[in-house]
Amino acid sequence: MNVYEEAHNLSRAIKLSNEYKELHDIKEVIKDDAELNEMINNFNKMQVEMQAKIISGEINQSEMMSQMQGVMTMLQGKPIAIKYIEAQARFSMMMKDVYEIISEAIDFNPNELFNS
Repeated sequence: MNVYEEAHNLSRAIKLSNEYKELHDIKEVIKDDAELNEMINNFNKMQVEMQAKIISGEINQSEMMSQMQGVMTMLQGKPIAIKYIEAQARFSMMMKDVYEIISEAIDFNPNELFNS
């Protein structure tokens, strides 16, 4: 069995998944709306920044949720934005599950690297 070939097969399977297709289709609609595209990009940047701040201890999760709620309120008037966020969450969950399956199969726990 060739690991690289299997990785390409996994890549193709991901691209054929409903989660990927839905996210891709919504992205295509959003990219034609400059204002909405910018709002989504800002939302994504904020998510990454907030997660980094939680990890570093700069803010706690409840503070992050409060700030994210403000952005979500702004996006509420744009149903396609909500669909995008939901599709992004489903895709992210699928990718997390795939990562966990691979990690379990090779008995890899990244947290063990730091807790020795």
